[in-house]
Amino acid sequence: VSIYQSEDIIQMNRYDCIYNGTGLGKYSENNKSILETPITKRHILPSKKLFIDANYTPWTTRFLHQGIEANNSTMNGFS
Repeated sequence: VSIYQSEDIIQMNRYDCIYNGTGLGKYSENNKSILETPITKRHILPSKKLFIDANYTPWTTRFLHQGIEANNSTMNGFS
């Protein structure tokens, strides 16, 4: 397990699983909250890994969409 600050440039290829446990991207009273994600342009996304998001509302969060777009498997918090 490694924890990084969002401003760090992170190459994630060495990890098999990328986990979002932050709550960013879930539905809330703020309609724009579902657009939030812990993945920024400073992250170099791997492929063929597993992205897990603790959130399940919405079913597929922006974080999971980012994982899918980079050719990864995904799992939400309901799974």
